[in-house]
Amino acid sequence: MRRLTPDEIENARAELRAMRETIESLKASVPPSFAREYVATMDKSLAEVERVFEIGTVK
Repeated sequence: MRRLTPDEIENARAELRAMRETIESLKASVPPSFAREYVATMDKSLAEVERVFEIGTVK
């Protein structure tokens, strides 16, 4: 498995930030319902991806 280049790492971080902003926007706008639970699940999943990404790229 090859290591990511610094540009690839920064691009991935930018994509994660954009996803985080989208989720935060959705959390503020969905009514209390299945949609809110779905957004919470997406939020938890993204947090796990962010954590794994940071562990794998920050030395």
